[in-house]
Amino acid sequence: MSLIKKLRALRGAVCCEDSQESISSAVVSLYSQILKENSLSEKNIVSIQFTVTDDIRALNPASALRKNGFAKNTPLFCALEPCIEASLPKTIRILIYYYSRRKPIHVYIGGAKVLRPDLIKNKDK
Repeated sequence: MSLIKKLRALRGAVCCEDSQESISSAVVSLYSQILKENSLSEKNIVSIQFTVTDDIRALNPASALRKNGFAKNTPLFCALEPCIEASLPKTIRILIYYYSRRKPIHVYIGGAKVLRPDLIKNKDK
């Protein structure tokens, strides 16, 4: 573990259904697990970027995070993933920039583990 806080980035993803309830639940679950696994405090987060596949339309994941009381003072951004043939459907990806002394632990849950099995250290919860 480094003694100096560095600007770091971590990634994660989750699959869900295209409903407000499913998106909200998936985003909160992913974000909460990221905070827990990385011992990360929101005060150390610089910004959060989400991407969604084109079949996610019911709710913006950034809005879902805010509506659930998270990231109140953090810049959030959401973009559409490129439509790539045979890509994983109904997927929300997250990229978090933050300051920490620890290396990131990336979190892929809810069917998204197949995206980056090389980065997975967590169990699907």
